[in-house]
Amino acid sequence: MSNLIEETGKESVPFFEKEVKCPVCGYPSVHHYLKDHVFIVEKREEDFFISKYRWKKKEYNQFNLYSFFFWHCTECKYTDERTVFLKPENLKTNDRHLIKHIFPKKASGDKVINLLSKYVKYPYTDRFSVLSLHLLACYIQLLPEPYQRNVEKLARYFHRTSWIFRLEETGGEAEERKMFYDEYMKFYEQLQANFVNSLASLEDLQQWFIKRFEVERKQKHSKWSTFRKKIEELYKNMTQHMDKIVLLLQDYHRLGLNYKKQFCTFGKNLSETQFYEYESYEAYLVEVKKYWPEMPISERTAILKAIQYYEELIRSRIFDNNKFKLFQVYKLIIYLYSRIDEVNKAIRMSELLLEKASTFQKAVLRRLQRLEIIRDDRVDPQILKSYAKRVNDIIGSIEYRKKKLLERKFELDSIKAKEIYTNNRNLPADKLLELFKKEQIMDEIIHRYMEEKQKETKKGFFQIFKL
Repeated sequence: MSNLIEETGKESVPFFEKEVKCPVCGYPSVHHYLKDHVFIVEKREEDFFISKYRWKKKEYNQFNLYSFFFWHCTECKYTDERTVFLKPENLKTNDRHLIKHIFPKKASGDKVINLLSKYVKYPYTDRFSVLSLHLLACYIQLLPEPYQRNVEKLARYFHRTSWIFRLEETGGEAEERKMFYDEYMKFYEQLQANFVNSLASLEDLQQWFIKRFEVERKQKHSKWSTFRKKIEELYKNMTQHMDKIVLLLQDYHRLGLNYKKQFCTFGKNLSETQFYEYESYEAYLVEVKKYWPEMPISERTAILKAIQYYEELIRSRIFDNNKFKLFQVYKLIIYLYSRIDEVNKAIRMSELLLEKASTFQKAVLRRLQRLEIIRDDRVDPQILKSYAKRVNDIIGSIEYRKKKLLERKFELDSIKAKEIYTNNRNLPADKLLELFKKEQIMDEIIHRYMEEKQKETKKGFFQIFKL
């Protein structure tokens, strides 16, 4: 790649710079292209979110891994994944038509696009620019009419946006900023130590001269004493400059303390940091939300939008001929529902996936059995066996997931049932049962409370039931 140029003569960076024309307006912008093998994944969540990673070089610590996915045209503000900028010809014909014709028309004067792109720093991004770019990319994919939208992209983009909120809400950014503070303090302490050593060396040298002057005075000869005036002048000038350096070193120390105070408080989130003329970045998002009411402003709301489009993707049936990709979409939905404690919905999706995976497994096994009786050279039995193994692994993992979900449901339902029972003790048994059923409380928990209700009715008095 002739125009793929690595930064040279500058600080080591984990990316290349590449100038690419916008696939919509054709304006050339500089983008950052992450190099291969520059970081190590230490922990990846079930939805592929890399929650813990380590750059291979400490110089890269100033960069955010999640700032390289979306590319942004600094002219027309079109924002999309890197592959669209690098190879726009690979887009579907219909998508290219939408991008080239719908975006310029709808983007012109669009308040959401103008607001979300207004404070974006690009290609060097900060934490706010990264989130703004993710939201902007999602919004752009919503510009076509519903029947024209790329549902798979919308699901992925909202999902990725939930990751950025997750970074903020789990304090990952604060951890990273503290790491920068610690690195700064190491440099400062080294600078301070070197200066103190220089100061001590200067004093040692001056004391050595004083001793020489005294010796020469006693011996009544003049060697170093010949330069005494110049030596004392040098010492005076050096100490005056060093006094200034002491004050400057104190400024460096205060700088570090101010950074720590402003950016390294754990729990500091989008609502606690001044953002341009807005009280906070969260206040800025509230302003954008006036023009895009469904815009997510938290991990939970971004997850719900991702689930919405993943479920629409299933209903579209575009993956019906690619069962394993379909099963992966189901697994993502199950994980996302469980992450936001929508346990009933996660269990329902688990049951649907188990049903579909079991049906597919039976079809594969039947096909293998037929091949044992009637050979068909068009079908490779080894491929079918690999399918059988993969789907068996999926069934096993989802059964385990469902078991954990049921345990979580029991825990949550126990809390909810106790609250219902305590707040509605005077209701008759049939009305109390209706409330339990409405909240989808597990039957075994309902049974326990209904038994207690029956006992209390027989006794003729009520008392707070404690589990």
